[in-house]
Amino acid sequence: MIFGRRYKHPLPKIPANVRTTFHNMCGVVSAEELKELTLLLEQTMETTRESALNSARIDLRLAEEIASRCHLLLEHYEEFSQREKALVIGAVRYFVVDDDPFSDDTFASGFDDDA
Repeated sequence: MIFGRRYKHPLPKIPANVRTTFHNMCGVVSAEELKELTLLLEQTMETTRESALNSARIDLRLAEEIASRCHLLLEHYEEFSQREKALVIGAVRYFVVDDDPFSDDTFASGFDDDA
């Protein structure tokens, strides 16, 4: 019987350089910084949409999904614990910063690390 059994499926290991970059982006921010990050998220998506018109390597569907979830997290930011707030900011920053270990427009899997 398959039901009732628990199988362990390990998650993929996150490369050390990605983990380090992400952790360096984490932190609790003020309301003003939250507004700035929300604006940066919107600007990032405008740029991504424009870039997707000229590059088939950009997975716009995935970028839109990530951006949607980032907006949701930012909208509910005040509801999270301090640790969760830091992780939310790290996730959003990782998505909007061009300088992460895996370029979003160089590889077909460019947004996979952001997801």
